[in-house]
Amino acid sequence: LWYRKLRSVLSDLGFEVLRLDQGAFLLRESGVESLLVAHVDDLLFEATPPMLRKIEQLREVLRFGELDSGERLTFTGTEIASVTVDGEWELQIRQPEYLASIQAIEILSKHYANTQQPADEHLHTQYRALVGQLLWHCVNVSPQTAFRTSELAGKAPAPTVEAVSNTHLRDHE
Repeated sequence: LWYRKLRSVLSDLGFEVLRLDQGAFLLRESGVESLLVAHVDDLLFEATPPMLRKIEQLREVLRFGELDSGERLTFTGTEIASVTVDGEWELQIRQPEYLASIQAIEILSKHYANTQQPADEHLHTQYRALVGQLLWHCVNVSPQTAFRTSELAGKAPAPTVEAVSNTHLRDHE
């Protein structure tokens, strides 16, 4: 119900739903394009003057809480920061708590006798779960780790003990 109401109100205010993502809305006004992204009851948007006017109109209808603003904020567990690097403005997106929550796979000493042996069923299951968590992170937050993670994913059907031991990506970031 919330999404339908939000979508209806945003449509009435002149927003277009993006075909690529039903939670993303584009506002074209006064020669400026602004993006608003909705996830459940969290909204993230560019603070352009046309957008801020529409957000105030949206707040009158939906009565949501205070707006977080500033150089750093959190959206769906993802840290977003506006920073200047070498005189250039950058938007940094990180998710350190998610990465830190991914549990390393414990490899018993018996497995190190032959690291080229196939991983047993327990290691294989843990490996697939860890690779899935890392792939989600790559797609949603950290494309720079996608290459390394795709190497791991390629071995998921039949990982060796060595492949399992190479899953400590946090050590390589």
